Amino acid sequence: MQILKTCCVALLALVASILSEAAAQATTPFVEQGPVRQNCAACHRLDQTGRMEVIKETRKSPEEWIHVVDRMIRLNGAQIDDRDFYPIIKELSKHLILTPAEMAQVAYYNTEENSQYREIPKDATEVRIFTACVRCHAYGKILGHRKTQTQWVENMNMHLGYYPTILPQMREMDWTMEAMDLVAVLAEKFPMDSQAWRDWMANRRDHDLTGKWYLAGYQPGLGYYEGMCRFTPDPKKGQDEYRIEKEVRYENGNRMKWV
Repeated sequence: MQILKTCCVALLALVASILSEAAAQATTPFVEQGPVRQNCAACHRLDQTGRMEVIKETRKSPEEWIHVVDRMIRLNGAQIDDRDFYPIIKELSKHLILTPAEMAQVAYYNTEENSQYREIPKDATEVRIFTACVRCHAYGKILGHRKTQTQWVENMNMHLGYYPTILPQMREMDWTMEAMDLVAVLAEKFPMDSQAWRDWMANRRDHDLTGKWYLAGYQPGLGYYEGMCRFTPDPKKGQDEYRIEKEVRYENGNRMKWV
């Protein structure tokens, strides 16, 4: 009888485990054979609610996802092949991205050219963030992230682990205490979850970028320019991938063209 009870308990535990895994797979946005789970799940395991540990607690701009995955390779020893790098970024950015309104706030920082935007704190809260964080990196880098409060705590811990010299550099303050005090501020100001994000994700549509896109701007040392980008589908690179041809003409007569 005892053996039968033990077998029943073991069987129930196995069934519960299978059902939990099935539920998780049904809710996670990352498919099992996709680049994120194939390359990241060894460390970021799938839990019973369908969350990939840590990953599903943060949203970022595509540029910041590039920095994060690159850091995983350089500092954490992630074994990621070069051919998988951008497919990982693409899948992460599809499901855990900023809203258009959030991206607009950080567009100046993500530009591929030298931005002339000067970051100035707009209120007392931003003064605190600038004092504790913006001495080392731009405010735009912070704007490119949305995290749960737990992950904002882990972000501070990561700084202490990777960059312990931050304490003598910030010796005029108790940086650890100030950073932890800012966790609640950052979690409220830059939350992982928001109604605006859920609404946008529910109504988001895929867009076909095929065609000509006109551009204009200013580049220090060369002056004002105008030009065009031509997007054409490139199925050899993958689904929703494009060949991009860019040509610009400067007011001094110089022209540049590249692919």
